[in-house]
Amino acid sequence: MDFDDLQALLWAHEHGSLQSASRASGVSRATLRRRLERLDATIGRPTHVTGPEGITLTRAGHALVTDGHQLLHARQRLLDRVARGHGTSGSLRVLVQVGLPPRAIASVLAAGTQLLEGVAVHLEFDADPASRAGEAFDAIVHWGAAPVVRSGFTRTLLRARFHVQGSADYLATHGLPQTPDDLAGHRILHLAGTDPAWPCLSGPPVAFTPAHSCADLYVLGMLAGQGLGLALLPVDGPMLDPMIDALVPVLGDHICIERTLRADLPVPTESDSAAAALIRAVERLGPTLRPVSSDG
Repeated sequence: MDFDDLQALLWAHEHGSLQSASRASGVSRATLRRRLERLDATIGRPTHVTGPEGITLTRAGHALVTDGHQLLHARQRLLDRVARGHGTSGSLRVLVQVGLPPRAIASVLAAGTQLLEGVAVHLEFDADPASRAGEAFDAIVHWGAAPVVRSGFTRTLLRARFHVQGSADYLATHGLPQTPDDLAGHRILHLAGTDPAWPCLSGPPVAFTPAHSCADLYVLGMLAGQGLGLALLPVDGPMLDPMIDALVPVLGDHICIERTLRADLPVPTESDSAAAALIRAVERLGPTLRPVSSDG
């Protein structure tokens, strides 16, 4: 039995239809359908029925799904052990945009320690990663709607919603803004390198003169937590920190943007076992690693 065929069944079951599975995995519907047909032929009985409401598993399909995840995980562990046995070594140079919570960065490194065993990771930070995209980095982690590298792969790590936020003490002292025009009476904390204006869901952007400016989004959140003003900050996801989590979102019906955090990775050479291990580690996050040319 081909592991790709089994994976196709797991995706179809998880997402409910070939269309949804194709969208989530990046594999075409025709390829998924062909793999399912080959899986049925291999085991000699149908694994699913396709109807108006999507995919329904047969008894044989349920049996495969029940143990399929464990089988694929066992296969991956074996491949990882083989890779380490063949000397996965070397070093990785990773550029990270400033502003990610240090605790989140440490957690990601800790989680990747086993997969990257024997590999030394060297982190560098920059407020403008795009300006250094031509340097020899094995990965660039940055906020952006598009990759900053011209070739290789890119993976969306998360999409975070940003709202205007301030501390409870600050809002109690300076008042709760009800409309974007009310921001004229507030101190605004500005993310350096971005326009000093916040886009509105309707109407023109709100321009402002920053009270304080900082290129580090995490530090900007800490300044807001200290009651120094209002800032446009993430309201959900791994970007949250206890201090930022305690902030109060305001003007959610007027100002809300979504930003994408992504990792750009080059194609490793055959001899670059460290970069290849990094590709495998990122792939383990989910089936959304795509060529740069097709992921805007």
